[in-house]
Amino acid sequence: MEILIVGFIIVALMAYVSTKIKKAAREAYEQEVFETEHFRITKPNDFIIPVKEGSESKFETYSKEFGEDEADKLNQCRATVKEKDGVKYDPAVIETETVEQNITVKTLSKTLVNKKLKKSFELEISVLPDYEEKFAEAIKLMLDSFSLK
Repeated sequence: MEILIVGFIIVALMAYVSTKIKKAAREAYEQEVFETEHFRITKPNDFIIPVKEGSESKFETYSKEFGEDEADKLNQCRATVKEKDGVKYDPAVIETETVEQNITVKTLSKTLVNKKLKKSFELEISVLPDYEEKFAEAIKLMLDSFSLK
């Protein structure tokens, strides 16, 4: 009888912990505003901000899903913000195409300048061509929300 009671307690505890883990994972993929002392940007739904030590980016996020076939090691969409010394400014959003791991990737970049700090902050969003339409709203949200404080 005591074993049965202990078993029920363990099962209840496992169910509770599992529910908490699932909730935390679900919340990690929800839209949120990311802020540093210099800029802010809104991370779209279904994107996650990885925890990385020593990253050269001030902000990084990427979609849950990966590409297909040859692009199966690349996220369908990802974004980074890098801080650069000096004032490099181009007010327009620039579209380019690059090749990563033999896959053509569309890249959009937007640069903001903090003249007081003499620094530039460059948002770079990369999307696999087959998923441009799927991530159009998310890309627009990041571009529109990227601002200096």
